[in-house]
Amino acid sequence: MINKILFLAFVFLSLNVYAKQPNCQAKNLGPACQQICSACEGAGFIVGEAKIGDGFWVDCVHPIMTGGAEPAKAVKAGHPLPAAPSGGWASVAAQCQGTNPGWAGTGKGKH
Repeated sequence: MINKILFLAFVFLSLNVYAKQPNCQAKNLGPACQQICSACEGAGFIVGEAKIGDGFWVDCVHPIMTGGAEPAKAVKAGHPLPAAPSGGWASVAAQCQGTNPGWAGTGKGKH
């Protein structure tokens, strides 16, 4: 009986963690948006974790897309923004906005 409970708990937790991953490759984002998505995902930011400083959208994607400062809570939590590419995040964000307006809540369009 205990094994069944442990197994079900493991399955539930595994699905919960998997569901919180953004899956950057599955979305039709375009290369620039995918670059931002993959960078945030690779840096350990997680969908739904904004309260503790490693939120995928609030603490990583949105600051990159808007050119905003690194959220203090993200830095404090040990999750600074991913390193910018050679041309900087501003050029990548502009390309992303050009192909996918509104991604990450930065205007009108799809998320």
